[in-house]
Amino acid sequence: VERPQPLTAEEARAEALREGLELVPADNVCSFKGVCRNGGKFTAQTCEGGKMRYLGSFATAEEAALAYARHVGKERAA
Repeated sequence: VERPQPLTAEEARAEALREGLELVPADNVCSFKGVCRNGGKFTAQTCEGGKMRYLGSFATAEEAALAYARHVGKERAA
């Protein structure tokens, strides 16, 4: 199984713009809602029904923020 190449920060921002999504800013170390640093990678996660849901591990904070925005959708992103 071939894995897609990771998106650069600029590519992730451009993809979010194309999809009409917002990379939601946050006052945390990674600067985005739903994103935290785990070692040398960034993870995207959200809380659903009181439980944390892991969305994936990514090369950049912007790519993780894009995964978060895709998961929660336009209505819930902000």
